[in-house]
Amino acid sequence: MRVKFGKHFWWISLFSVFWGQTIFVWGITLSFYKAISSPEPWNTYDWFGVIVSTIGILLETFGDMQMNNFIQLKLQKKTDKKVLDTGLWSLSRHPNYLGEILFWWGQYLFQASFGPVWVLAGPLSLTCLFFFVSVDLMEERQIKSKGELFLDYRRKVGSSILLFPPSLNRKLGSFLYPADALTSADLNK
Repeated sequence: MRVKFGKHFWWISLFSVFWGQTIFVWGITLSFYKAISSPEPWNTYDWFGVIVSTIGILLETFGDMQMNNFIQLKLQKKTDKKVLDTGLWSLSRHPNYLGEILFWWGQYLFQASFGPVWVLAGPLSLTCLFFFVSVDLMEERQIKSKGELFLDYRRKVGSSILLFPPSLNRKLGSFLYPADALTSADLNK
């Protein structure tokens, strides 16, 4: 982005990246004020929301930690592997994205009894962004940089975001993941 916009980078990124994300998150969290300032005791949705959010934070944290450790091993030349395929990354190609999605759905559950129905738009839009934008962009870069190695990993793991053991991925196959049924022809895109 810096190269593309040159000297205009600072104000374009300010509005398109920083302010855009800030307004998006602000919109998602609007109904939190009502939820946290309510004198009502917590209900089942609140507790379930806290549990789902906590699981999301843990998944995102451990997924990021595993990726960071893998990158450090690569930088220190302690591994020849090009693709992380162990730990959470053996169950999902983006466990950190799943963690982020669970965090926001948990937040929705926490505020569901206090906020109007439109607060559902927050976690729903984030889920759609991850499933239909972020994963595609990230995996396109991975295919370009790692080629057939990433395609093999993609076929082996199967699920882009959800956590499924490889045996279940093989059984579900292209029924659940038709876009994931790639061949080496994808390298030439």
